[in-house]
Amino acid sequence: MSARHSPADHIAYGSLDAYREFIAETLAGAEIHARIGQSYVEAGNDAGLEYSVRCLIANVRAAASILAELKKSKAEQTERRTPAPDRYPATDNLEVRA
Repeated sequence: MSARHSPADHIAYGSLDAYREFIAETLAGAEIHARIGQSYVEAGNDAGLEYSVRCLIANVRAAASILAELKKSKAEQTERRTPAPDRYPATDNLEVRA
């Protein structure tokens, strides 16, 4: 019996690399369905072609959805890394005269 693995065991879990890995997997699936669809075209199998196209579209939609999440996460990380502006920047350059 194999040992159980949790998603946290994966090195990319919770990182931008996890998004990229999922996108790569779904694009690979899209490529497979596109090739199978071409075979169905050559064979004249319209039912198989329709199924392949539906699967291809599902893979591309999934990749596009996760790409949007990747971009959102990158923007959030950039915001967290950007130093917060000073509270009172207008008063920072004031001179005190005696």
